[in-house]
Amino acid sequence: MDQQQDYGTAPAATSSFRPDIQGLRAIAVLIVVLYHVGLVTGGYIGVDVFFVISGFLMGGLLMREATETGRVRLWNFFSRRGKRLLPALALTTVATLLLASTLGPFGEVLDATTSTARATSTFFANLRLYNLSGNYFAGATESNPLLHTWSLSVEEQFYFGLPALLGAVCLLCIGRRRFIKPWFVAALSAVSIVSLVVNVLMVNGHWRVHGIWRPQQFAFFHPIARVWEFAAGVLLAAWASRTVRTQAPPTTTAARRVAPALAGIAIISLIVGTVMFGKGTAFPGYAAVLPVAAAVLLLQFGRELAPLRWLLECRPAVWLGNLSYGWYLWHWPLIVIARYRWGNNRLALCLAAIVALALALGTYHGVEEPFRRNKRIRGVWAATLIIVCVGVPFGVARLVSRANLSEWTEQHRTYLLGPNPAVQPNEPSAAANGGRLQVHYSPSGPDAANAPRVVLLGDSHARGMTKAFGDLFAPGGVEFESAFKNGCNFLIGPTSDPDACLSWQKRNLEKLLADPPDAVILAGYVTGRVTGVKRGLPSWFGVHDEQGNRAETPERAMALYELGLRNVVETLNKLGTTVIVISSEPDYVHGPFDDTSLLDQLRNSVRPGNFRQSLEAARERTAGVLAIERRIAKAAERMIVIDPIPLLCGADCSQWVDGELLYLDNDHLTYAGAKRLAEALLPVLQGLRR
Repeated sequence: MDQQQDYGTAPAATSSFRPDIQGLRAIAVLIVVLYHVGLVTGGYIGVDVFFVISGFLMGGLLMREATETGRVRLWNFFSRRGKRLLPALALTTVATLLLASTLGPFGEVLDATTSTARATSTFFANLRLYNLSGNYFAGATESNPLLHTWSLSVEEQFYFGLPALLGAVCLLCIGRRRFIKPWFVAALSAVSIVSLVVNVLMVNGHWRVHGIWRPQQFAFFHPIARVWEFAAGVLLAAWASRTVRTQAPPTTTAARRVAPALAGIAIISLIVGTVMFGKGTAFPGYAAVLPVAAAVLLLQFGRELAPLRWLLECRPAVWLGNLSYGWYLWHWPLIVIARYRWGNNRLALCLAAIVALALALGTYHGVEEPFRRNKRIRGVWAATLIIVCVGVPFGVARLVSRANLSEWTEQHRTYLLGPNPAVQPNEPSAAANGGRLQVHYSPSGPDAANAPRVVLLGDSHARGMTKAFGDLFAPGGVEFESAFKNGCNFLIGPTSDPDACLSWQKRNLEKLLADPPDAVILAGYVTGRVTGVKRGLPSWFGVHDEQGNRAETPERAMALYELGLRNVVETLNKLGTTVIVISSEPDYVHGPFDDTSLLDQLRNSVRPGNFRQSLEAARERTAGVLAIERRIAKAAERMIVIDPIPLLCGADCSQWVDGELLYLDNDHLTYAGAKRLAEALLPVLQGLRR
């Protein structure tokens, strides 16, 4: 996305400005924007074109300095990059945070946005986004208005790595400047070959590294698998400087014939990739070679095809190329904000992109150019500017994050803790309650000594049920305990997450074996984890085998869930413990607070929505999981399956029933929703009385 040419010109060129490069930038940003408004399916390849351009310009700049002086002045390079890139990035990041908190949904979505903002300001948004979701094309990811900053972070990481590598070569070649370029080219070529191989192997599923359970997404976001794209531009700059390319046409007849043909093939390749690639394309992988090769050919030969040269160097193209950085920064946040309010209305998204272009024009003349051209910003002033541009958005993100957490916690208190939120589940120490589980409700009355002891185990769904269950079970003569860990179904063998859940599963199994309860209730979000579909869109599977390998198909995920649940039932039945499974409740594409912003919450004007689905759709969604659980129950000695659909749905399924909000988001129940399950469970548990 870097568009600086007065610092990074075509190597050995007689002119410091290449209008065709600005035209190529215009094409790249245009196809990205067209992709994001939904007019083309493969416009994300525009980012790969930007990567090649950045490598070409920055590689030419640094190699020229190294070969002329024998060293790389790192601070000069970084301060120029800071002046050029950071003010506009800081402005758009802060503006996006304010827009997202004013117009977008608060809670989980805003939390992801603030987290990405902090990562963006410190140049690792790509890694943060990989950890948040791992899938650029996933629906939940696409609700993040700072999703597009992943590419800026990859670029900044390259800007750290490239001069460091060249600087190391300069140190090895002290007194022998003529060896700097060939040694650097050799080193970078080796790095780029390794990067390309890693990229292809990961994307095509031929290489799985321990600890990297989403290899294709890793290759998409991680600089290790992307550096070859920048390197292609750097190596082109090295070759172009060697051949002393200028505005002059090729000198041989063969070159005159081949160069225009190559330029034509390149522009056709970009068009093909833009309209033929899609979300299902294995990308980057082999597919990324197409836009990278096209960008290389256009940089080198684009001026040799007269119609193409006219297109790339015409005033509108150069003008749009000048605005490409600002347009890239502004377009995605405004598109996401528009989508919050008007869904996927194509007209609204296009208008958002046009508004973003107007903002890019103002940013270019009011921020980018003044800072870039100000020669007084150097030394201490440059360092101050960088600190401010990093610190201000980071600080604003922290403030918004804290406000969001506070207000979302208030919603949890309102809708999860029931009519008496001051009464919290007590969490006695292990010594105080005999080493039992995390949350404990004790019954009172003359029959307390004969009360059945029941343990609830599960993920955040179990956590949300704890208060309602305890409030009903303890007065009903049931001793109730609960242990939960977000993201973790209680299984034996297979697991939801080997890093987060295995130790939790093992620890609680040991407690159950040491002090068996009368019944164990299993609750958790299974449907999305075994189907790979959440909020109506593809996601990753949330079940791993005993070796830590993630399921890659719904059939494999279902089989692992069945194995893990069967192991639990057989193990606990041997102890005389009854297993009660609360099957997955219906989930929704939207949550009731998706249209409620942080500003609405601060103004006390929250109006939860009510999303519906047909009873048939809910049944179809949960049928596979329910069939597995009933199959295990049929063969088990002591197992009961609770189907929540009759308890939460009527003629259809909705988030509001009889004036009560049953859902906190798209799949977690409120206190009122959990109470409906508790009321159905209580007679079953009372039947276990000792």
